[in-house]
Amino acid sequence: MRYRSLRLSLLTILLASAGIATAFGQFMQYPSEEYWRDPENIKRFLASYGFKADIEPSISTEEQQIFRTLIEQMATDRNLALRTLEGAIKPDSSAALHFTLGNFYFERGRQQDAISRYRTAIQKHPSFMRAHRNLGILLVQTARWSEAIESLSQAANLGAVDSIVYGLLGLSFLNQGRPTQAETAYRNAILFDAKTRDWKLGLARSLLEQQKYVEGAALLEELIKETPDERDLWLFQANAFLGLDQPLRAATNYEIVRRMGQATPESLMLLGDIYMNDDMRDLALDAYLEAIELAPDQPIERPVRAAETLTIRGAHDQAERMIARIRETYPRLDEATELTLLRLDSRIALARGAGAEAARILEQIVERDPLDGDALILLANHFQRQGEFERAGILYERAARVSRFEAEALTAHAQMLVGRGQFARAVPLLERAQSIRPRDNVARYLDQVRQAAAATRES
Repeated sequence: MRYRSLRLSLLTILLASAGIATAFGQFMQYPSEEYWRDPENIKRFLASYGFKADIEPSISTEEQQIFRTLIEQMATDRNLALRTLEGAIKPDSSAALHFTLGNFYFERGRQQDAISRYRTAIQKHPSFMRAHRNLGILLVQTARWSEAIESLSQAANLGAVDSIVYGLLGLSFLNQGRPTQAETAYRNAILFDAKTRDWKLGLARSLLEQQKYVEGAALLEELIKETPDERDLWLFQANAFLGLDQPLRAATNYEIVRRMGQATPESLMLLGDIYMNDDMRDLALDAYLEAIELAPDQPIERPVRAAETLTIRGAHDQAERMIARIRETYPRLDEATELTLLRLDSRIALARGAGAEAARILEQIVERDPLDGDALILLANHFQRQGEFERAGILYERAARVSRFEAEALTAHAQMLVGRGQFARAVPLLERAQSIRPRDNVARYLDQVRQAAAATRES
């Protein structure tokens, strides 16, 4: 499928960070000062330690007093509470103190310090469920996917079975290239919380990456009905339609996004490819040109590829306009790109029968790149048609010195000689071509030329 590689790159761009934005906004909230003024909350907080010895560490009488002091300070001055806790930490402090200090650091964005404290808490109490859970969440936030899977899986095994743990496990599995495990995790997350869209989006992504396009498209249809103005849903579903080999349905989605004023260069390029595959040349050109206009600083490879597509498919008028727009938008082309565009110019000229114009362009190409075997052969063909056989022969010989084009150049040179009745000179060229790249049609042609050469000698 012509647009497959670009479709995959678009999917990567759209889904690279799916789930992160909402997840951390919702799931890492810390109690407010008002929370710590409620005696019942304080009682629950202190009682949480040691109540379940298998998953919660116990705290000493001294540490209980430290926590009571912290609670009083957190109700009025959290910075003071942090300083108090940092000063209270000793080598023999319990996992609970290290965990609480990790929470303070997490709240303040001190990620590495928080990770260190959570790890210390786990070393002191290996089955500390909340420490595993918070560490896993923080590792997801810092994109340390493999470590996050380990921590979150351990938290789940210890009993932290909730949408956050499963949802972030799904995200971690996806970023590790494990969509099957991600699907299972996301389905579990949705069982606990069917309202969080990130889990549904993650499930859709895991389905698409497993090529379960029917399920993925259906799930995205539900999400689109809920929020039809969300661009990425339309684009995700378009990728599913492409996977189902339903390009026109994908084009419908791309057009909807386009009319929403939220098209991307990638979606427009894909739309152009779809139209071009259906031979809707003007529509394809419009999409390609709009992609350039939308992002004139995008990598030049994309519009150049579009120009190549138009040229190869015989849409020469549209290709000419595309090439002109590329040169307008990117006035300082590197040598390789300029040569690519010149090659397209020459092919368009040849297709239109403008031999002299094509030759002029081809001469520019071989002057810039003497080893461009394709251009050398095309230029030789031109001079052959003009009856300049000696000049054509020199160019064929030059092309034959380029290994990738040797067989093609030898065959073309031999055909010119046969056309002039020089059968004996053509035979060794065809034999060399066959030794390099054997082809049945050339073998039959060689037999005919040998017979013609023998007949010429006999006469």
